[in-house]
Amino acid sequence: MKSRLQAAKYPSAWTEYDRRFYTAWIVPLLILLCYLGTALPKDSRQLTWVLISAVIAYTILYIRFIRWPCPRCGKRFTMPDPRRIIRSKKCSYCGLPRNAAPPS
Repeated sequence: MKSRLQAAKYPSAWTEYDRRFYTAWIVPLLILLCYLGTALPKDSRQLTWVLISAVIAYTILYIRFIRWPCPRCGKRFTMPDPRRIIRSKKCSYCGLPRNAAPPS
């Protein structure tokens, strides 16, 4: 995990957190679109490789999202949930609220 950030870098850290979250959400939607787009051809081998590629991409992006470190303490901010993609409202370790401004 990354170390603690300087106060001036908090806004860019929260931007990165949001970007990772939205990327992790976009990929499941792309999986559905890939499935629908490749379900029309009769070659099932093409369908299988598209879905496998999409699932691998989703897994990598979701792991990248949940490994994002808290700007204050540097520990994992979001804990994984096996049923859904969630964004934590605060850090489980130090209690920093999501999108909090840097300490003054």
